[in-house]
Amino acid sequence: MPDVREEFEKWYAAEFFEGDSDAAAEWLVKEPVCGAYLYRRPAEFFMVWQASRAALKVELPKLPPHANSIGDYARGFMAARSASKEALQQAGIEVAK
Repeated sequence: MPDVREEFEKWYAAEFFEGDSDAAAEWLVKEPVCGAYLYRRPAEFFMVWQASRAALKVELPKLPPHANSIGDYARGFMAARSASKEALQQAGIEVAK
């Protein structure tokens, strides 16, 4: 699954360079130490992109109280919950604790 920066760069290339990733790459140059974009325009758009993702927050379901006695069900539920949490976080969506 692509991370937030990969998704942003794909969108940026499509939006401003008609999908030409080589042309977009000239604008998406990053500072080698901190990884921030050197040019102001993509840097500002990326901050907005991150903020839009951070504004999304979900709360995953909790394990039902009676499920602890159902061993396999509980393990399957927790595995699915963990995989869901990881996928949401990779998409830049905050997962409530």
